[in-house]
Amino acid sequence: YESNLSLSTSSNLTQRGLGIAPKSIWNFECGSEVLLSRDDWYFLHQLIRDCRLIDDDVYERLKKYVLDNVRPNSPALSIGDIFTPIKIFTLASLPATANPTLLEEYYFSDASVVFDPELERRTSQDLITYKIKPGLLQSDFKSQLESGFLNSPFVLAFLTHLKKEKSLRFGAVTSWIHDHCEDVPLPYRSDIKIQVQNLYSWLNFYVPEIYSDRPRHSQIIYWKS
Repeated sequence: YESNLSLSTSSNLTQRGLGIAPKSIWNFECGSEVLLSRDDWYFLHQLIRDCRLIDDDVYERLKKYVLDNVRPNSPALSIGDIFTPIKIFTLASLPATANPTLLEEYYFSDASVVFDPELERRTSQDLITYKIKPGLLQSDFKSQLESGFLNSPFVLAFLTHLKKEKSLRFGAVTSWIHDHCEDVPLPYRSDIKIQVQNLYSWLNFYVPEIYSDRPRHSQIIYWKS
């Protein structure tokens, strides 16, 4: 993610395509460097969001389904719930952009404006996560972004926890997010500090019952009675 540069190539993930087979049976492949546009980033994050991991468990269930339905003249059966439920408590479901204002500025900027590649990645991720489609009016963008963020299951669960606790130190918030995170492999606590800071900014922007303070170098988030 250090740049917007990608490689588009015809080579397949085979020994011949990757050039690791004997030289006598190599394929001739070609490729070109491509600069990713904001539409490309949007498409890639949408693809990542909609794809499903095929692990050993899913493979065995798919295999059983196929074997159960190869009998001639057998009635059509539903594929059922072969895939495991989509994970919703992931770091990708928390804001990747520093604040909603920055995301709005990016969304309504001219397509010719060049942004930092890391910002391109983060903003595109948030637009997909909170289901913001291209071409919205500014009022629609604001309302849909607010609704998408506040109705995110991870955010809803954290608000319920904060409302119960009344206040939480930064370390406690980090621990709570880490303990509820469904990412595999599970990230280290030190690796999620950016997501926690972003979450603070978004909550302060959208939730009037919340404010934060930093007494004695430790940031604390509060729920107003």
